[in-house]
Amino acid sequence: ARGYSVERIDTYDTVAVPWTKENCDAAAASAVVALASPSAIEEWVRRVGNDQRAVCFGGRSADACTRAGFASVSVSASPDIQGWADAIEDALNG
Repeated sequence: ARGYSVERIDTYDTVAVPWTKENCDAAAASAVVALASPSAIEEWVRRVGNDQRAVCFGGRSADACTRAGFASVSVSASPDIQGWADAIEDALNG
C-alpha cells in the first residue's frame, strides 16, 4: 500500500517447503529478506545466499544472520509484528 510490491515465499514450516524455479528467482531478486528463526536463515542461505539485507524479528535471528555472513542485519525495535514491519520499511528505504 505504500508503493512496495511484496511477494510471499514460504521458507519454513517444521521442514522447508519445496520451491519452484520462480520462487528461487524471486527470492534471489529481493533486496530485503525478513527472517524470524535460525533454521529459516540456514535454509535461505542454502537456497539463495546472503546478499540481501536481513531484517530479523529478534536478537537470536540477528545473531544467526551475522554468523551466516549477511553484511547488513537489522532487528525489529519491538517484539511484535508492527516493530518488524517498521524495521522492514526502514531497510527498504535505507
